[in-house]
Amino acid sequence: MWKAFSFFRGANTDDLLAAIEVGNFQAFRKIIRKSPQILDQKNKFGMSPLMFAILHAQKEMVKALLEAGANPNIPHEFATTPLMMSIVLEHENIEVLLLAKEELQLDLQDQAGATALIYAIQRLREDSVSRLLEAGANPDLRDNDGETPIMYAVKVENTNMLLALIKKGADLRARDFDGLSVMDKVIDKEMEALLHKHL
Repeated sequence: MWKAFSFFRGANTDDLLAAIEVGNFQAFRKIIRKSPQILDQKNKFGMSPLMFAILHAQKEMVKALLEAGANPNIPHEFATTPLMMSIVLEHENIEVLLLAKEELQLDLQDQAGATALIYAIQRLREDSVSRLLEAGANPDLRDNDGETPIMYAVKVENTNMLLALIKKGADLRARDFDGLSVMDKVIDKEMEALLHKHL
């Protein structure tokens, strides 16, 4: 049954993934004690045990991995981080666990330059946007096209997220790498008026 998951190098890897998927804490702790070196090791798909636990919505196993010392910043092969994955999969409780880790790097970027904050905005996750901003996420970090989080908020036409970014000092005069400003991207008249009010 677990042959499909036998991609980690080292001992006890099949059992580790099996324990994570079903939430077998006794087996998990025994494996980690015996082979701690596999705690952050990626499989051939570029996925760490922590990412695997997030994929399977195993909140308590995510907590156990973090307590055992798993690195919350190790990305997928496409540079998607555990925090980004928790946002994409709408695992709010796991997102909160990750944000509680002091060593979590909020502003890591994927291959397109998107941050966890941009992921949350794209998916209209208002609570996630608020949590990320309160935790200190950079409201002006650009993606590979030069677009900032506030530009994404304008594109998805979400006033609440726009206001949250403005409150944190997001640059309303920013331009992307094509020279387009935040105002150039506005379609909604109400949002346009709101931006003018804060410029």
